[in-house]
Amino acid sequence: MKKPLLLLISCLISYASCAQRIDWAIGINKWYTRSAGINWLLAHYRPIYNFQPGEKVASIGAGQGIREVVFSLMADSLTMYLQDLDPYWLEPDRLAVAVQAIYKKAERIACTSTFVPVRGKEKETQLPNQYFDKIIVENSLHEFTYQADMIQHIRENLKPSGQLFIWEAIATNPNRKHTDCGKPMFTDETLIKLLSENGFHFVSKTVVNPDRGKDAVFQFSVSE
Repeated sequence: MKKPLLLLISCLISYASCAQRIDWAIGINKWYTRSAGINWLLAHYRPIYNFQPGEKVASIGAGQGIREVVFSLMADSLTMYLQDLDPYWLEPDRLAVAVQAIYKKAERIACTSTFVPVRGKEKETQLPNQYFDKIIVENSLHEFTYQADMIQHIRENLKPSGQLFIWEAIATNPNRKHTDCGKPMFTDETLIKLLSENGFHFVSKTVVNPDRGKDAVFQFSVSE
């Protein structure tokens, strides 16, 4: 794990160290590299995640890591672990380009956060235990093959006072499936039940975009 961390730190020293283009960004993620997308993410998610300087954060199923780079603009000196089964998009060179491009668009002179890419497993996060202040799982939990196992590992990864945030598109009726992946969607009840059975206490639900309605972030704390 030390090798990618050192590579990323060296890439973030100067904006001039590599190209600013991120043409490999796909779908909606590319919009999040532009000023409008960056501002939208920060306005809608800052009140929910409320990252504080120096916090240790992990994103499970981070994909390209673009949203997480934008979230790092919320506070200085974050340590952000970006975990995914496929680390292709999180290779240091690609991630460094994304960091530099997004920070330039946001008119930030330097990035003070540290990004650590991690290859996960289907049943294990491969993250350090009792280390994180906050863990986010964005639009990924419904795709996990072993949901209960992963949630139990996430509980171990969090500090006793840690918080878990899960963003999912929520079904208003049971037995609905996601249009893109065909996996079953959560309802409020099934998501809260799954987390409650695996060591978490439900704290709150926030609808991210009232115009769409179905996208919501659920906050959980670690049960005693």
